[in-house]
Amino acid sequence: MTGGGQIVSGLGSPVTYMGASIPSMSFGLGQLCCEDWKTEQIEVNAHRTQQKKDDVSWHFTVATLTCSRTGSAAPPPNTVDCANRFNGSATDGEGNTLFFTLEDFGEPGRMVDAVTMRIENSSGAVVLSGTGLLSRGNLQVHEGLGPLERDCSGC
Repeated sequence: MTGGGQIVSGLGSPVTYMGASIPSMSFGLGQLCCEDWKTEQIEVNAHRTQQKKDDVSWHFTVATLTCSRTGSAAPPPNTVDCANRFNGSATDGEGNTLFFTLEDFGEPGRMVDAVTMRIENSSGAVVLSGTGLLSRGNLQVHEGLGPLERDCSGC
């Protein structure tokens, strides 16, 4: 899976930063692969206001990854047997952990693909959270991510 996008408060559940509602959060990821899993990066941004100078960013290295199919993987027909749901966690050098679920449900991605992200600090307090459909962006499953018969949980 590759892609990125934005979740906006009010489309799904609110996006929160330090317990307060914020306008949006965005993310971008390298290629997450079930079959030939290797370390990848995920960037997450909290957009606390409409001003870019108020954004807070994190850069995570994927620590765990599991993959499954929750519906018709997209885009068919080449990815029909591929996983379309990616669950995992990632860590950064500051003691924060990102927990994520990314789901590709088709094209164009906007208002179709679903994302859940939660960042906890080293004490376990939730710093950022958001769940919803992408208001912008796209998650894309690629054929090379393999058939579902493969157990991706140990990748």
